[in-house]
Amino acid sequence: MKLVLNTPFSDAFTKHIQMQIAEVGWANGDEKSPLGEYICLMIANGKDEEQIAAELSTDLVSPVPGGATPASFAQWVFAELERLLKREKEEGQGEKADDNANCGNEDAEMIDMGEPSEEGVYVPLALLQ
Repeated sequence: MKLVLNTPFSDAFTKHIQMQIAEVGWANGDEKSPLGEYICLMIANGKDEEQIAAELSTDLVSPVPGGATPASFAQWVFAELERLLKREKEEGQGEKADDNANCGNEDAEMIDMGEPSEEGVYVPLALLQ
């Protein structure tokens, strides 16, 4: 999965991760945790789910009794990323379809160019009438 940093999508995804970090008890909900940004940076640099779980396990997060583990959190991150990328792609295709529909209307307004003359030059029929 590809995540490009410094885009509206990555900024929103970072905030989404930060909210989840606070929810699982790894950070105070009032503070901005750099952990969300770090996770997004790791994804952008091509780290996979297992590598991120291993990195989180190395003193980055404290275990919370009955809470998320680094492995379950990494699994959630990648599932969310896949879900949100799919939704963004579908919404983007919907916009393209709308654009294509508008282009079709523009084609209907084009002038009928008629048949080519003997010299191969097209003359609009409106000019011949």
